Amino acid sequence: LHDGLRKELVRLVSEALDATLRFVDPHTGTAAKTQFGVKRDLDRQLGLLKIQMDGFRRSIEYIQDYVDMFGLKMWQEELGRVVGFNLEMEANRYLKRKVSALRSRHQSRTVPVPLFPRADGERLGTLNGQAMNFMGRVLNCLLALTDPTATVYAAELGPGWFTLEPDKSNQVCGIETFATLKSGINVTGLAGLDRLLGFRVVHELGFVLSLLKETQTGPELQLEELAQRLTPPPGQPPPKAEAYALGTRQLERLMGPLLKALLKVGQAQLLRRQLGRELHLAARLDANLLYQAAHTLDRAVLNDLQAGSSDLGGDGPKDAPAETSQLLQQLNKLLEAAGLSDPLSKIYVVTEPLVGLPVLLLLLVHTYVPRLVWDDAWATLVRAKPNYGLDGMPLAVGVTTLLKQFHPAYTRQLLQLLGQLVCTTAAPALGPKRQAELRSGKAAAASREKAGTRSGGPEKQTGVQLPAQCVSTMRFIEMLCRAGNIPRSAVSEFIPAYLFDAAGSS
Repeated sequence: LHDGLRKELVRLVSEALDATLRFVDPHTGTAAKTQFGVKRDLDRQLGLLKIQMDGFRRSIEYIQDYVDMFGLKMWQEELGRVVGFNLEMEANRYLKRKVSALRSRHQSRTVPVPLFPRADGERLGTLNGQAMNFMGRVLNCLLALTDPTATVYAAELGPGWFTLEPDKSNQVCGIETFATLKSGINVTGLAGLDRLLGFRVVHELGFVLSLLKETQTGPELQLEELAQRLTPPPGQPPPKAEAYALGTRQLERLMGPLLKALLKVGQAQLLRRQLGRELHLAARLDANLLYQAAHTLDRAVLNDLQAGSSDLGGDGPKDAPAETSQLLQQLNKLLEAAGLSDPLSKIYVVTEPLVGLPVLLLLLVHTYVPRLVWDDAWATLVRAKPNYGLDGMPLAVGVTTLLKQFHPAYTRQLLQLLGQLVCTTAAPALGPKRQAELRSGKAAAASREKAGTRSGGPEKQTGVQLPAQCVSTMRFIEMLCRAGNIPRSAVSEFIPAYLFDAAGSS
């Protein structure tokens, strides 16, 4: 009897998810072509799905006393199997070793999870046709709504994604969208989307790393020589603007694919962070005891690893036995499901050191950040022209995520190179004394004089109008520090504080 109920429940839930989560206009039968049309279709279909899923859950809870079973437990287990199975099938597009439907760990001979054919892409559009199942279709909708080439991510306004139009701006994705997602596909579906985005991040980072490794074998790029030219010895003046322009021309063919991949990484990371917040809220409200237990266990294990506790059988994290590794794997799954993990601090891939990576990222910033301007209303960097297909925060998060995969020395070197770029572009707008300081490489000494200049000294930098490229670069550095939890002191070592003050007034 129980197996029969499970089989029927899995069939009904799978059919409802597959049939309802097809995002087309009910009148025309075609997919929407605008972001607001996609948002309308997503909200409508998720509302219909919520009614169906609530009906299934109440029905199984209603009959549980009559057949002597735990209805809610059965509902959660089978819904988790359906979502997990479709997640594995959808994740195949990001994996080299595919998982077949019969070999899925969520599949069962007794209670099989049905596999439906893909949606017709010619009739229903790429939004539905480029996905294997409903998980991919929902993910495609989120990616379309948060496209960094067409939207602006404003952390201070929601957070949310907005469209920039000549006369008005509207939110296309925000807190309400993720709350609607939770009501439709449940917490299990949100956790599945989070994992699917994790696969996407790994895939895009793998593409970036393969792209960067090609530069190590390209003799025409001469990365080592370029790095030496853009990294002068301590005490020497920073390179001139012509050196950056020359390096950009040498790596011109690499900039476009690298920008596109980093924007995808940043977009996925921002979505993962917002999904984590929704999961965190659900865990605090619906399972507070489990949330507190997971949080306490996480802190206890972390303290033991940092202190090299003898209970773990070693002198530190590297010496932890296999039992501890299994504990960490299980704990990580629980923390991700409860929204207690930070996607921006994760290590997704393991790679060898790449010589010249900070220089490549420096030239990427030098190429594309001037196309961004700081907007006080959005409190972020936005595109200067509508045809510039990039956004400030996704780019900063993408760069931060890439740097997290390497030694922290790479981040410090990039900050140093960005500081040199800022000093080079800011020098013409400053007084003679400040120009001499910047050209002599005494940024740290100039930063220590901040207190004296603010108290009314003769070199107080009031009314200084810095170049737009310099201001955008410093704002981008601040966004990098915010995304990567980098202290301001790490930046003031390379950029004088009075330049940040001037950038704020500019």
